[in-house]
Amino acid sequence: SNIQLCGGDDSGDGAGVMTQIPWELFASEVHMPEDRSGCAVGMLFFSKDPEERIAAKKRLEDALAHERFEVLGYRIVPV
Repeated sequence: SNIQLCGGDDSGDGAGVMTQIPWELFASEVHMPEDRSGCAVGMLFFSKDPEERIAAKKRLEDALAHERFEVLGYRIVPV
């Protein structure tokens, strides 16, 4: 799954990979804010087990909300 985020502060360790974000692709699947300057995209691998996947998403969303991030949606990547 891909996860789209918005919010948080301006800190970061710089350990990620910078690429151009395909906003049009994400906007076709989730509601995107007009100002995307504070948005980010994360790539996650969740369990195929529905119960484990739901629990993991809940823990992730709780942790992100604590840091003032808002999860805008998930996208299942076609393989």
